[in-house]
Amino acid sequence: MNIPMNIPMNIPMNFFGKLRQNNRLPGTGANFWQAIAAIAATGLTPLVFSQSAIAANADHVNRLLTRNECMGCDLVGADLTRANLAGAKLMGADLRGANLTGANLSQADLSGAIIRWADLSGANLSEANLAQPHPNSAGINVITNVNPPLVVSHLTAGDLRDANLSEANLSQAILTGVNLVGANLSNSNLSNANLARANVRMARLVGANLRGAKLSTANFDKSDLSGADLSFADLSGASLMEANLQRSSLRGADLTLIQNNNKPTRLDSANLFEADLRGANLKGAILRYADLRGTNLFKTNFNQVDLTEANLQFAIFRETNLVDANLTGATMPDGRISQN
Repeated sequence: MNIPMNIPMNIPMNFFGKLRQNNRLPGTGANFWQAIAAIAATGLTPLVFSQSAIAANADHVNRLLTRNECMGCDLVGADLTRANLAGAKLMGADLRGANLTGANLSQADLSGAIIRWADLSGANLSEANLAQPHPNSAGINVITNVNPPLVVSHLTAGDLRDANLSEANLSQAILTGVNLVGANLSNSNLSNANLARANVRMARLVGANLRGAKLSTANFDKSDLSGADLSFADLSGASLMEANLQRSSLRGADLTLIQNNNKPTRLDSANLFEADLRGANLKGAILRYADLRGTNLFKTNFNQVDLTEANLQFAIFRETNLVDANLTGATMPDGRISQN
């Protein structure tokens, strides 16, 4: 898709209203998405779904609030602050730009719903189903147009701070750059999800399924990932400083540094007590002061890893690659302090 470079900066506020009148609303043709992509490229994205530009269908909002179901409904820009939508049927609903702060969406079915630009901060999505996102949804914060793909993030990063997403089904969801600070994702299904560049600091992910997830350069500092399944996940360049990874599985995970900017994966002071790191690649990672007691390091790649003053007592070393690793002051499996 070719985006025109001579985009007018003074877009009338009723521009999108006219699109609605002419049946050029999202999903009805490529022209709308070309316009959205062009506007996003100018930095005017916040205008796109302002309530003065496109209002939600009032009948659809009323239907949702009275019947707790509105499948395929037009809820663009709807104000659903603190609404009780527990168990709501919202399959295929258009919730772009909707205000769902503090809303109760526990056990709601949002499969196929479009939730880009929605504000879900403080919302309860425990046991909600957000699987199989709509092709135009691209998760919460990304505009995607296929053939060729155009991805515009950063401008519209989703806000899920302190949201309750425990046991939510977010498998294969695209959450790049989303703000999940303090969110509860315990026992959630994030398998094969894309959380690259996401801010997941101080979040709770106890027992979460992150198998095969794309987590490169994500920030998990001080998060609780105890018992989480991170096997075969891409954690290259991620930060997990002071994170709790006790008894988690990182089997076959990629925790290498990113070559193009030389950014290492940070696991300083991380709790990896009895974690499973079999076959994981941590080349160039930083694990200073990390707790690796009882960790399974069978065929783990610790090439060029910084293990300064890390605790490796009772760790299982079998075919572990420690070439050029820094073990200065580290407590070795037999309890001795390394001088290397």
